[in-house]
Amino acid sequence: MADPKWREVELFNEKLTAYLETHHKIVGDFERSLGNASHCIELAKLAKDQEPENAVTMLEQIKEIDLLGHVHTQFEAFQQFAGLMPEPSPDEDAQEDSGGIERLRERYELLLEEAELQQEIMEDLVLYLNKQA
Repeated sequence: MADPKWREVELFNEKLTAYLETHHKIVGDFERSLGNASHCIELAKLAKDQEPENAVTMLEQIKEIDLLGHVHTQFEAFQQFAGLMPEPSPDEDAQEDSGGIERLRERYELLLEEAELQQEIMEDLVLYLNKQA
């Protein structure tokens, strides 16, 4: 019969793997969403002189989605979980730690940077468009 502690470790590892897979999916979804938002921002830049009202509407709709807030919330949840994990051993490659925690952290940080940049660009465009009106 299997040692109960071994089974607990096995269950924990399964939950850890599922949790990390979920965050990989979340990060992928945010990457796609930020890519779509970037495309819409580019469209708004093109339309700013010919259709400023439509450009403002598009930018306001993107801002309402609040990608930065959502990425930040998910990253905080991930950080809380990652803080519970043991540090990788010195002989363990940091990129292969506990299912890629460091890699996920880096991806989240890049997402936050991109979302912040997009928010700044949108705010600048809206200010420009409001001055034109």
